[in-house]
Amino acid sequence: LTDFEAAQAFADQHDKDLFLYFTGSDWCSWCQRLNREVLSDAAFVSPAEDDFVFVLIDFPRNKAGQTETLQQQNAMLAQQFRIEGYPTIVLADSEGSPYARTGYRQGGGAAYLEHIRQLQTKKQPAGDMSRQAPTDE
Repeated sequence: LTDFEAAQAFADQHDKDLFLYFTGSDWCSWCQRLNREVLSDAAFVSPAEDDFVFVLIDFPRNKAGQTETLQQQNAMLAQQFRIEGYPTIVLADSEGSPYARTGYRQGGGAAYLEHIRQLQTKKQPAGDMSRQAPTDE
């Protein structure tokens, strides 16, 4: 999904967390590598969809495919979640409260799935963290 509010509603309705993917799809080589090695790998996507709603928050150089509303939403989300580089993955509850952040990691889809599930097990109840989620570093 690209609509953050719709993703939140869906996540809440289906008792899932949010997988917020901040990317520069047409210029960021690490983002493209993450797409190729992880986000297009069925070993990651199929099982991860059981726990997460995927939200694409893209900052392409060529904005022809994005509405002004989408661009404004993405800019607001980047500021809200304090995004400093790409790719950044923020894991958040359905209310949008972040509990972890990560980025590209080697190893393919299965390893990445294990990584985000480990981050998910460390999730604290809403309200126990600031808007700045801890990193996996």
